[in-house]
Amino acid sequence: MERFAGTVAGATFPPASESVDAFQKLFGSFAFPLGVAGDRSNQLLHRIQNGEAPSSLKPDLWWVLIGTNDISILCNREAVLVGILAVLQELKQRKPTATIMINGILPRGHIPLDTSVIWQDIQW
Repeated sequence: MERFAGTVAGATFPPASESVDAFQKLFGSFAFPLGVAGDRSNQLLHRIQNGEAPSSLKPDLWWVLIGTNDISILCNREAVLVGILAVLQELKQRKPTATIMINGILPRGHIPLDTSVIWQDIQW
């Protein structure tokens, strides 16, 4: 998501301008990205708990894409699932009326892990 803001790892990244244009075209002023490139579940959880989900921010929908960077450091499937669930529980506690969409974990071709089995474990 950070790329949609025109940055990578917090620094301005000119090639990302195409992503910014695409994001604005698709969502306009109805959405804005809060993601940070390379975030793992524990880092996102920390940011949510420490001010990046303030009570003044009241979207009807939160779109969450997390877990792929956990896999990249070879966390086992249980650790990835626990991290994702912790983020979702924290968001739901802070934003009880919001809908939370969970994006499937994006593939990582060089990691020999079938990410689809992680989603089979989530029964909401």
